[in-house]
Amino acid sequence: MDKKLRLTLALILDNQSRIMQKYDNGFSSEFAKAIKTTRIMVNELTKEEKPKKEIKKPLIDRQRQFYLDVQQVCNQENRYFVIMEDFCRYWNEENKSNTKAKFELQRTFNIKLRLSNWEKNNYGSKKNTAIDLDEEYKRFQANSNGRL
Repeated sequence: MDKKLRLTLALILDNQSRIMQKYDNGFSSEFAKAIKTTRIMVNELTKEEKPKKEIKKPLIDRQRQFYLDVQQVCNQENRYFVIMEDFCRYWNEENKSNTKAKFELQRTFNIKLRLSNWEKNNYGSKKNTAIDLDEEYKRFQANSNGRL
């Protein structure tokens, strides 16, 4: 709506409300009804249309798009395909009601940053296996010389 029209309508409403406050008891009911009608019309004219909500794609389509986005970032950053697979498998997990994926439940989600943290923290790699723990224990014994 045009700014001038909005300002004009706002002034009309403001003047009407001032008059009604000043002469609250002295007006006839017809005059009060006319003022209310004018106020309703002005509100209808100034009401802005709300943008319609975007219809969500099905979950499987959003997961595919996520996979393509991750693949694009991996190609740009020269990251390994194995990391991408584990990353996508983890973040594409559905919630209990199967309406959203894990990445959609986060307040903020930057694929590039999440991937770099994923790689830095060695997520998706098989660590803490029995052999690794056994080797850590042997190293601990060798370094401590039997002391705790």
